[in-house]
Amino acid sequence: MKTRLLILGILISFQASATWLPLGPEGVVANNVCFVIDNMNHWVICHDEGICIYDHVTQTWTDHPSDLPIRDAYYLDGDKILVIMGNGSYSDGIYAFNPASNQYELIKYLESPQFIHFNDTNQKYYVGYHLGFVTSPDGFIWTTIEIFNNKSIVTMDTYQNHFVVSEMDNQYGIWYSDDYGSTWVKSLTGSPMISCLVFDNDGKLYGIYPDESWSSGLWSSTDYGQIWEVEFWSINMSCVGFDAMASIFVGWGYNPTGTEEGIALYIPEDDSLRFLNEGLPNLIVNKITHNPWMTAIALFCCTENGVYVTYDYVGVIENKYPGEICRLNILPNPVIKTASVNYLLPEHTNHATLLICQQDGKTIWENLVDHPEGSLKLDCSDLPSGIYYVILRGRNFSTCKKMLVR
Repeated sequence: MKTRLLILGILISFQASATWLPLGPEGVVANNVCFVIDNMNHWVICHDEGICIYDHVTQTWTDHPSDLPIRDAYYLDGDKILVIMGNGSYSDGIYAFNPASNQYELIKYLESPQFIHFNDTNQKYYVGYHLGFVTSPDGFIWTTIEIFNNKSIVTMDTYQNHFVVSEMDNQYGIWYSDDYGSTWVKSLTGSPMISCLVFDNDGKLYGIYPDESWSSGLWSSTDYGQIWEVEFWSINMSCVGFDAMASIFVGWGYNPTGTEEGIALYIPEDDSLRFLNEGLPNLIVNKITHNPWMTAIALFCCTENGVYVTYDYVGVIENKYPGEICRLNILPNPVIKTASVNYLLPEHTNHATLLICQQDGKTIWENLVDHPEGSLKLDCSDLPSGIYYVILRGRNFSTCKKMLVR
């Protein structure tokens, strides 16, 4: 069979700027920041040593230590705050925090709970944990969802009647429901391992394939979790989130080499990344979110050193196309036997690497280019039919095009 190459997208990455301001105490490992958490409209930072609550009247933060890391929080009954805490200990579980008594009150033991999700339509809470998944109509009485027994559910999101969760442990897979969680179906074989799920405003689902593998990166599904496609590859990614304008942001976690990537705006229209790391004190990102009740446009970034917020990044979004950064074209397209790869490197750049990768991200060909502009011939006659990726990569940029081989 001959090779075919279908151009589907281009990935460009470069630095932009935003002013990051600390929100709450610095020096804490921030797992999440939650808003309108009780009848007093308090904000809460969930961190590895407890929660910090923001009082809008006094404009002060008060820390409430716990014995275990707190990963998430949600509105419970107006007076108490629903939290999940744990690190694999016998005390892990779902708790209610009572600000009046400054006490954490146990609701249910669960090993290593991962998230709290509340669905506005069916008015139910959901918590995924190590080897299980539970739901509750009020946050106090919890019921096991039997189909997920012995399955570790690590993330969840919902859009209208569509529910999607990810199982990730010794086995992994995506499960979806089209009837508000009444029945569940596992996605087709080949679905990615996902550690973070988020729907956009139009029902497109994004997910992070974590760690360091040929498949690591940002993935997406346009059919509510059934079939998945890669948006771009990148190792050590940690999260995906949105702001009030539905712009997509992605974050990277710990990198063993010490070169953390931080946070970037992802622009699917031209598959580009605009990094917003300047001024961010810590680049190990755990969560990206926004406050839907705020009138000001703001982006919140939870890091290993606390939560930071920026209000002046809007120009980065409005200026999505600041000019041609680099160019990569492949002709003809589709490719039958041979193709020409034409490239233009960013200004003041003379060196880059050109790669061909399979769909799983494995590199099958690599070549150094040492001119700012040029053309190379590709012999595709020995490539099996399928989708491939041609990547042009430099120190501060990366450009990728999907191609179909006939």
